[in-house]
This record gives sequence, structure tokens and C-alpha cells, in this order.
Amino acid sequence: LEEATAILQTKGLILSLERWERTEELPAGQVISQRPEPFSRVKRGRHIYVVVSKGGKLYEVPDVCGLSEREAKLLLEQKGLKVGEIRKQPSDQSQKGTVICQVPPPDTTVGSDVLVNLVVGTGPEKREILMPNLVGKGLEEALVILEEMNLKPGEISYRPDTEYLPDTVLEQSVKPGEPVQKGERIDLVVSEL
Repeated sequence: LEEATAILQTKGLILSLERWERTEELPAGQVISQRPEPFSRVKRGRHIYVVVSKGGKLYEVPDVCGLSEREAKLLLEQKGLKVGEIRKQPSDQSQKGTVICQVPPPDTTVGSDVLVNLVVGTGPEKREILMPNLVGKGLEEALVILEEMNLKPGEISYRPDTEYLPDTVLEQSVKPGEPVQKGERIDLVVSEL
């Protein structure tokens, strides 16, 4: 519209807005048609009447968070919207295969050309790590290592031992270097006199 106004002004013509019209073909603010027709001969100072696009039909984005990916796609299509990118992401807060986030957010009004992007949860993240070697370490040091690696101390039992100082780890329930899940409990056998 601004561009059309500027072009007409350079030709000594006046743009007059006849009406706004909703159309899927042109974005809002673009000229759909004009009167008189293009390339008609007119005198300077004449009004050129234009119909300007309001853009496509507007749609309200529904809330699809918490729905399965399939249900979300169906609901968006029923509402006249198209699904854009679907990204998978681990989530401890949602079931596997459910939508955890959407862009644009719910209750947003958008045109038909806007794609709704979804983030779908893949369930809790696999958090596999390799078990550290705690044998020979003091109990307090071993507990700090477990905490730093997001592992939890399990049952701590004591066994008399004269080779190591008291409160030294003698055995661990998972061998060093073996895969273990974050948050898993590790049992320890600790020396005592």
C-alpha cells in the first residue's frame, strides 16, 4: 500500500482506498486490484481506487500441549492450521510421544501461512554413565563422588579388615567402568576394625 501510494504520487495521481478484502493469495497490505485498470490513460490529479489485502483468514491456535503427536496434528488440521517442524526432546515431566511445547503458543491468532511447530517428549532422558572406581577411597570421598555423578548411596555394610584404614571402601555393587543409570543406588562394603 505504501509503495503504491508513492508510485502514484510520482505520477501526480491520488490513491484512494476502496476497501480491505481478505485473501489467501496476498499478504496483508498488498494491493489486490485497482480502478481504473493498469495502463489506462488518466489525467493528473485523478483518484485511483484500490482494494487492499487483509491477508488470509485468521485462525486461533488451540492448546495441543499434553496431547499425543497424532492427536495434536489432527486437531491443528481440523482448525485449518498446518504442522511445521516436529522436534523430539527428552522430558521427565511428560509421557513419551506427547506434545510438551508449541510455537506459536495457544490462543494466538495467526494467518493460514503460519506453521505450528511442536516439541514432542521422548520420555525421561537416558542417563547412562560409567561407574567410577570407589575401592580404596575413604567413605566420605566415595559419597562425594557418587553425589557429583548423580548416583545415590545404597546399603552401606561394614566388614572387619586389617589391610585398610577404617571407613575405606572395599567393594561396590557395580563394577568400575560398567554402565549405570544416573540416580541409581550403589551399595558399598566398608572396612572397620
